[in-house]
Amino acid sequence: NANYPYAELRQKVTAAVKSAGIPFLDLFDQYAAYRPSHLWVHLENSHWNALATGIAADSLLHLLNTAGLVEGSGRPVATPRKNDDGIGDPQGR
Repeated sequence: NANYPYAELRQKVTAAVKSAGIPFLDLFDQYAAYRPSHLWVHLENSHWNALATGIAADSLLHLLNTAGLVEGSGRPVATPRKNDDGIGDPQGR
């Protein structure tokens, strides 16, 4: 979107993250198809609404499936790390 005021910052962050090898999910293109106000809870509350949350969830699931990081994808699922106190996640992994 040519009117996006943070395009230069977005490009810099994207380049830095990619050059560092950090996994990155950029939702700009998915959200650009909508008017910003259609993704908000309310005109006075610009938090994501159900539509925006669903777009993010679908995009993240696609990324995880593609990377083989979810069960059923045919590749191993990452094991959660233990906290500093030695306690694992709630399922006891």
